[in-house]
Amino acid sequence: MAERYSTLASWELSESKRVTLQLGNGYSAAAVLGGVSIDTSMGLAPLEGLMMGIRTGDVDPALAESLLSEPSDISRVLSPADYNCAQAVMQGVYQSHGQIWTLVVPKQPVIPDLFTREESQLLFEQGAISLDWLSLRPGEGHVVITAIGSYHLEETVHASNRPRERDIPHLVV
Repeated sequence: MAERYSTLASWELSESKRVTLQLGNGYSAAAVLGGVSIDTSMGLAPLEGLMMGIRTGDVDPALAESLLSEPSDISRVLSPADYNCAQAVMQGVYQSHGQIWTLVVPKQPVIPDLFTREESQLLFEQGAISLDWLSLRPGEGHVVITAIGSYHLEETVHASNRPRERDIPHLVV
């Protein structure tokens, strides 16, 4: 690309310092010194580089966790716990034209089936729900176990067994 442009622009390629940009559905950039590419935006992995039509580009893997810890008007951060929750979230994403969402999705090969469609929709709309199927006599106890996100929920399912074994009333949210 730099060689072709040097011909069209009538400048000496061997003495030039240029940054070339390739723009279309795919984007990339290259630093060219003396006609030799010395750096590019392309990486080793298929998703690396500049954002384009079919890839996210370089995104810091800690972005979602960073957004979770900061109150932000930039992006709503959600962590769907199962397939029904993911479906409710995706419907919300597609109905919110122009908004940025961050989804933290479990990476396990098998995602547990924890919520009904109705529970998933309520969870999406309200942000939290009482898990009566996991609680033990919720109106009687003073113990509340709260899960934040899909990973915490899996651990909360295990944690709620201890008070249940000891017949301690508790509420899981």
